[in-house]
Amino acid sequence: RGLSLIVILSLAILLVVGGLSGMAQAKAKIIIRMAHVMTPGLACDQAAHRFADLVKERTNGEIEVQVFPGGQLGSQLDNIEQLKMGSVEMVFAGDYIALRAVPEYGATQFPYLFRDIAHMRKFLAGPLGEDWRKRILERTGIRTLAYMNRGARHMTSNKPIYSVKDIQGLKMRLPDMAVLITAWKGMGVLPTPINTNEIFSALQQGIVEAQENPFEFIYGLGLYEVQKYVILTSHQINAYQLHISDKFFKSLSPEHQKIIQEAAIEACLYGDTLTAKEEADYRKKLEEKGMKFIGPPELDIESFREKAKQV
Repeated sequence: RGLSLIVILSLAILLVVGGLSGMAQAKAKIIIRMAHVMTPGLACDQAAHRFADLVKERTNGEIEVQVFPGGQLGSQLDNIEQLKMGSVEMVFAGDYIALRAVPEYGATQFPYLFRDIAHMRKFLAGPLGEDWRKRILERTGIRTLAYMNRGARHMTSNKPIYSVKDIQGLKMRLPDMAVLITAWKGMGVLPTPINTNEIFSALQQGIVEAQENPFEFIYGLGLYEVQKYVILTSHQINAYQLHISDKFFKSLSPEHQKIIQEAAIEACLYGDTLTAKEEADYRKKLEEKGMKFIGPPELDIESFREKAKQV
């Protein structure tokens, strides 16, 4: 009887310990909230979900990445503050966060600075790119994990544009970045800073007459409903940046840090292939929606380049 009692007590202790262990494991699950303002389904959003899948698979479900696309958690400015405060752990963004943190690198946004994607990526991989990332980290506590190619940026308008002369006095939506506002104002437009999620309504209401973005944004935001022309200016080449709170990153185990870093690079490479493939697809879709494209030789790109140099 005494032996039976010991066995029963032992089993009970094992069940309790097992239950507590199970509870501890359940509590140990790490949640990463990732915010971005891009439209669901676009290349950047697909890359974000690929990252989530890779992390879940490689951590055996110990880390779950929840993606909040399309500005669900606010503007990119909101996302920066959320990242600093810890209400989100990761943000996928354009150069917005990086430039607010380190405005002296604003020249990277200047129209026609980079020749092509390879030129831009060489810069980011070099000593200046490393210095930029270091300054972002020191000033904001935000770590940059990886970059993803974006399609070239082009203008859209409700009137045909064939040279820089045709944009004089044009009311144009721009991101709230000093270097872009200065550059385009110098080229002749009347710049109006407007958040991404308000571009459609601003064009619809006539607050602005034109804007500039890659094809995927023009399509994803439905701008074909409020704009007639795509002007193939190819004025800017840059990258999406995948950021993480450094405080959160350092709280992870070295193994999890390695998984996060490698998954970020792999997901962004996947996004690069989508960007390259989809640019042609988006152009076709925009044409099917009725947008007319104006590019060289009809479009005098050199007139834009020369005006930009003067600025």
